[in-house]
Amino acid sequence: MFGFHLRTRLILSYLIVLVLGLGALTFSVGFRLQQALLNAREYELETEAMLIGLSLREQVKELSEDEDEGAQWVTLQRLQLFSDQVAQEHQRMVVIYDRTGRPLSTAASAPGPLPSEVVAALSGKATHTIRSNPATGEPLLYAAVPLFSEEHLVGAIEIAEPYARTQGEIDRTWTLLGLSAGTFVLLGAGVAVWLARSIAAPIQVLTHTAEAIANGDLARRTRLRTRDEIGRLARVFDHMADQLTLLLEQQRHFAADASHELRTPLTAIGLRAEALLNGAADDHAVSERYLREIAGETARMKQIIEDLLTLSRFEAGLDRPAVTPTSIDELRARALTSVAPLAEAANVRLVVQPAPAAPLVQADVAQLQRALVNLLSNALKHTPPGGVITLGTQAPARAAPGSLHLWVRDTGPGIPPEHLPHLFERFYRVDPARDRASGGSGLGLAIAKAIVEAHGGRIWAESLPGQGATFHIVLPAEAETPTGPAPDAPAGQGRP
Repeated sequence: MFGFHLRTRLILSYLIVLVLGLGALTFSVGFRLQQALLNAREYELETEAMLIGLSLREQVKELSEDEDEGAQWVTLQRLQLFSDQVAQEHQRMVVIYDRTGRPLSTAASAPGPLPSEVVAALSGKATHTIRSNPATGEPLLYAAVPLFSEEHLVGAIEIAEPYARTQGEIDRTWTLLGLSAGTFVLLGAGVAVWLARSIAAPIQVLTHTAEAIANGDLARRTRLRTRDEIGRLARVFDHMADQLTLLLEQQRHFAADASHELRTPLTAIGLRAEALLNGAADDHAVSERYLREIAGETARMKQIIEDLLTLSRFEAGLDRPAVTPTSIDELRARALTSVAPLAEAANVRLVVQPAPAAPLVQADVAQLQRALVNLLSNALKHTPPGGVITLGTQAPARAAPGSLHLWVRDTGPGIPPEHLPHLFERFYRVDPARDRASGGSGLGLAIAKAIVEAHGGRIWAESLPGQGATFHIVLPAEAETPTGPAPDAPAGQGRP
C-alpha cells in the first residue's frame, strides 16, 4: 500500500474504514433484528396458544374431573377435533395436554418423555424453544403455555410451526441489510474518490511546482487559493518562492557588484605590476608611486572583503551584539574621535547636539560605534569644505516611549528621492564615480543597517536635493536611567 500514489492510498484508507465501520454496524444491527424477529415470533406463538387455551380450558377441566368414561370419550373427541381444526386453520401443530401430561390431540408425538417446554407449562410457566420434529427431523419453533380454570391448572397447550418461516424473514432482513450496506459502500467509494482527488490534486500541484522551481523555472507558482490548510500551505509556498527568487536575484546582483568592485583594484594592481615588470621599476619615482598605488588597492580589496564577511556574519546571526547598558554620550564621543582627523582634513565642522537626560541604551559599544562612524564617514564624503555635520539626540520627552532617537545631518547636496529606498543596499551608490574615487566600497550603510537592526532598532534616511541629508537611528532605551551630556560637548544647532 505504501508504494501506491497518495490518491490511491487515500481512497483505500477511506474504503477500509468505511467497509469496517459499515460491516460492524451491519452485523450488529442484523443480529439485533434477527433476535427481535425470533422473539416476536415466539411471543406470537405464545399469544396464539393462550387464545386457544382460553376457549378449551372448560372442556379440559371436564375431561380431567369427569369419571364417566363415555363422557370423557366425547370430550376427548371434541378436543381432538377442535385442535385439528385450529392446526389446519393456522397451519401449525397444536397439542393439548391435561394436567397429568396426557396428550389429547392426534398431533401428539409418539409416547416418550414430555418435551421440556410442556413440562415447564404444566408447572405454570409459558416457554418456547427450537428443536427438531422427532418424526421428520424438521426444525420447529415450539411454544407451550399453561391452561387455567378459576386459577387452577387444568392442563397445557403446545403450538409449533416450521422454523423455516421465521428463518425466511431473518434471511430477507439480512439480504436487505446487505444491499443497503453495499449501496452505502458504493456511495462512500464515490465520495472517497472525490475527497482523495480534492486532497491529492493541490498536493500534486505543489509537487510539480517544487520540481519546476528545482529545475530552474523560478517563475512557476501554485496559484492555489483554497481556504483550507493546503491552500494556506500553497500561499506560504508561493511566498517562499517569491522570497527565494528575490534572494537569488539579490545574490546575482551581489556577485556581479562584488566582482565589479574587486575587478577594479585587481585591474589596477595588474596594470601597475605589468608596468613594473616591463621596465618601470628602473625609474625609482615611478616604481615607488606604483608600489604605493598597489598597496592602496590591496588595502581597498582587503576592506571590501572584511566588510562582506561582516555583513555575512550579521545575516547568519553569528555576530550577535554583546549588549550592556551604555551611555549615548560615550558612543558619540568614540565615534567623533574616530572621524575627527578626517573632518579636520576635509575642513568640515562636527557639531554635537545633545539632549538633556539622555537614557542609557542596551548596546554593543564596538558595533554601534562602527555604525555611527559609518554614518559620519558617509556624511563626510558628501559634505563640501566649510560644511557642517551634526550628530544629534532626540530628547526622551519627544522620542517614542522606550526608545532613543539619534541622527546625523550633513550640509551636502542632498539625495534625489528615487535613491532613498536603495541607500542601505550593498554596493549602492548615488554617485558611483565619486564614491569609488573616494575609496568607498558601498558597504558602509549596509553594515550600519545590519548593526542597528541586530540591536532591535531601525534606520532610515531623509533628504531633499540641495538641502543635505539626515540619517536617523531609533534604538530601544533603558527605562528612566538618565545621563547628562558630555562636559566638553560643543554646542550646535539642529533638529530631527
